[in-house]
Amino acid sequence: LTLFIECRGPRSLINDTAYDLDCPQVINYGPSNTEPLENIQFDTILTDKYSYNSLVIANAYGLIDDLTILERLKESEANSGSSNSVRITILEKEKEIDKILDMAFLELESYESFIECNILNLVRLRNLLTDANNKIRSNYTNAAIIVGLASAALVGGIVLSSNEDLKEGDAVEWIGIGGAVVAACLAVYSERIDKRVDLSLNKNLIYPIWTGEHDNVVFSDRYWYLLNHNHFSDSVDMTVREFIVNTWEESSGLLGSEKNRSFLPILLAAEAAYTEEQLMLRIDLLEELKIGIDHFSRSLYVLNFEID
Repeated sequence: LTLFIECRGPRSLINDTAYDLDCPQVINYGPSNTEPLENIQFDTILTDKYSYNSLVIANAYGLIDDLTILERLKESEANSGSSNSVRITILEKEKEIDKILDMAFLELESYESFIECNILNLVRLRNLLTDANNKIRSNYTNAAIIVGLASAALVGGIVLSSNEDLKEGDAVEWIGIGGAVVAACLAVYSERIDKRVDLSLNKNLIYPIWTGEHDNVVFSDRYWYLLNHNHFSDSVDMTVREFIVNTWEESSGLLGSEKNRSFLPILLAAEAAYTEEQLMLRIDLLEELKIGIDHFSRSLYVLNFEID
């Protein structure tokens, strides 16, 4: 009996399945002022009342002049007493500012929704890939068990039906060995099943954060301006982008391990084939990104509070 056994590695790619995570577009509210804050000469009436983070947000949305006018009007009203005309002017200016702040909230929320949409799609995709891998692994494991049982039964049947002593090299010995090898090969193969899935990204959120390269495709000029400013307390001397990258690098479950860092070419590509593990890593990175940019919304709430 001649037995040919070949143990092949798993396919590296599910070629007929591609997922595009192009979520709804973010809102881009008009032109922005991305001039560095240190280059702007602020009126002391602003620096005495507003925090640094509030001025960063106000500058990004072109509110510096409006806030200066508003505070001067309030100062004039306080010094000269109540005046209907001044009060009406204050209310009109506050209405203009509120309109811009409302649009700012919508813009920031649209970015958060875009990130959340990517995360949810990735979770769904990973679940589909996990189910597909588990099904294939189960099939190979069952096949290994069946082959093992079948070869054992065959050998047992030959032994029971034979009236002669079995000698080394008899067919029954080769059947037993062959069955064991096939079963072992199938069992090992089942553990190596790790299908991949094509992932296409029109906007790769991880690329600009990690590389520091801005192309105005993933993030608007205003959002990039905010990402590259400090929105933390004085004890944390880094920009939001640096904070996110630092979080990624310091965690062994993210990019702090050599293994995960080796996945960077895949994570940074516009199109790549992902395994379950790599999809999970991308999900975790985006979760940290979402936490980091939440500081923008907090700063916007603070600015709104300081205006009142």
